[in-house]
Amino acid sequence: MASLQESHPAQQRAPVAEYVAESLRTLPAGSSFSVRVVYTADHAVDSLTPRRPFSHFHAESTYSRRILAFVLQGGCLVAGLEAHEFTTLRIEAQGAQPPQTCVAVDCCIEKLDSSGELAGRMPMARALVAGYLRSLHRYSAALNVPSVGVHVFARAQPEYLFAKSKDNPRKRILGDLDLVKWWQSTLHHALEYGARPAPDQSKLPSVHPVANCIVPGSTMLESPWFFGKDRPS
Repeated sequence: MASLQESHPAQQRAPVAEYVAESLRTLPAGSSFSVRVVYTADHAVDSLTPRRPFSHFHAESTYSRRILAFVLQGGCLVAGLEAHEFTTLRIEAQGAQPPQTCVAVDCCIEKLDSSGELAGRMPMARALVAGYLRSLHRYSAALNVPSVGVHVFARAQPEYLFAKSKDNPRKRILGDLDLVKWWQSTLHHALEYGARPAPDQSKLPSVHPVANCIVPGSTMLESPWFFGKDRPS
């Protein structure tokens, strides 16, 4: 079972903890977890993309929030995720045509870490990512956004969120190549899980994920090692 706790601006409802808790319930029975999520308030930031030079009129506003999601077991932190969410409003007009408005949402998963204190071997980090990505459905309902861009920068480090956890012999630390394969498998699982109807929704729009993976320093001959022989590189 999983309990949850959230801290976020009162005027916004973003039930990330609920989605993460629901994902944790897919883990082996007999484990009890709690979820804590902390948000920053939305604040204006620079545009993520360059402006179109030939637009007669262009107005753009981008807002960002930072999210920290932690999973605890018996009062001990066992996994954590840090992400940045960007919401961009664009208004463009060309000549006599009426202005067009669109909203874009981009999520950047910046850090994912475990402490090595999890009791038992189970895919905790994968469940955390799946629950968080599924929570992005909230933008579809609130802003009528047809899709959300998800960006992951996979770089192996002995620790990201939990100081001195690299000294824990029970912590599993992956190298760069193994981490790329782990993220590929995890995102594949998360997209399948995220396409299921949410607990408060009987039906969700069709999901058509498009993924691009860049592995610096690798060659086309090495791509089957990352993606499998039957997948495009």
